[in-house]
Amino acid sequence: MNDIQKQLAELDFCALLAEANAATATGANLINNYRVYCTGNPVNCNVINSFINEAKRQTYDSGINALLVKICNFINERQISWQIASVCEAIENDRNPKNYLARNAAHQATQLLEMQEDDVKKYIRAGALKNVQYIEQFRNITKAVLKESMKYVSDDLSYTTTNPISYVESVEDGNIFRVYGKTFKMTSDGDVCECNFNDSKFSYINALLESQYVFLNEDDSLTIKYDDIDYTIKTQGVCERHSKNSTLTLETSTLREYNMASLQTVLPAARNQKAAMLEAIALITENFDNIVKIDCAAIYQSADDSFYVIEGKTKLYAELISSTHASTRWSVNENAIETVKFIKDKTHVNLTEVYESMIDENIAEAEKAEKQHIVESLKSNEKKSFAQRIDALTEKFKDNPAVLRVIASVASEYAELNQ
Repeated sequence: MNDIQKQLAELDFCALLAEANAATATGANLINNYRVYCTGNPVNCNVINSFINEAKRQTYDSGINALLVKICNFINERQISWQIASVCEAIENDRNPKNYLARNAAHQATQLLEMQEDDVKKYIRAGALKNVQYIEQFRNITKAVLKESMKYVSDDLSYTTTNPISYVESVEDGNIFRVYGKTFKMTSDGDVCECNFNDSKFSYINALLESQYVFLNEDDSLTIKYDDIDYTIKTQGVCERHSKNSTLTLETSTLREYNMASLQTVLPAARNQKAAMLEAIALITENFDNIVKIDCAAIYQSADDSFYVIEGKTKLYAELISSTHASTRWSVNENAIETVKFIKDKTHVNLTEVYESMIDENIAEAEKAEKQHIVESLKSNEKKSFAQRIDALTEKFKDNPAVLRVIASVASEYAELNQ
């Protein structure tokens, strides 16, 4: 008798049903149905789960609600063990002959039910369910345990996120933008790559946007603080010029006239630098509609590292901006799985949840390729039985949940064809 079975005896569901007093006719009917069922059938996790699902729809009945609270309090004290037991029971009750991989997984997981709840969690964190991750329910249980442990002990660092801004230039096959001094192109297909783009307006505007003079306001307007004057731009072609003595709202052409006048009082040695700065402000005003937040890019800042990630259709490009510990500036341009793992190794910042959908897509693509490879592998050695070859592949790829799911799929399809 495993621990869950012992605890089911302690709960004594049949006794709770006998003691329950429903306040409504539907509640009485629900309790009576389960009393009759339990008279001739064993009580297990799945029976109780079924009762809970039905009782949740009748919590208006005070008798049903009181019984539900007692059962849920019992389950909450052994939540992970209960989930494992429920999954194992469902697998064992499924008599489909093609599910032998799932039954093997259930047999391994059942061994955890000999332990107390705290030990079950400890062993899962240590990898006790590592070899059965091709079963979705066991993957979800493992994730739940790991997330719970991360609330208390984790080497993942907290971070803040901002989106960079850039002047964007449209070209025939996509859009050109810049992030931290590097120029990128997002193609019409959604792929992102570094590129060369020689355009003086693009360079002038982005150089100023990346400087310490520019501030993005909450309303997405820009304020440029230069030479004791604030230039605020809210709409294309109009700039508010705030000095100590006045506030002027100027169109671009008039702004350039003010800029030319202010240069007359500047010493020749500094005139060219100031002229370039003022012209860049005028260019930003003139092209404000093309200055946007780069939604596909994010700047991440932790206590130790600053880096950015640009999301393309199939890959993530990431590059270090600054670090308190890295001796060289790293960059990576791989699929989401590899890039997120690389960033975690380098910075202890875990972006798995941020790019979860892209990671899932990468896994799905990998599964397609692996499936063909596995099918060919199975065909290449007809002397071995199909079950032996499946077992061999399962052992070979036991540390790769994505491939194990493919193996299970191939086994399922083979079983259907040979029934």
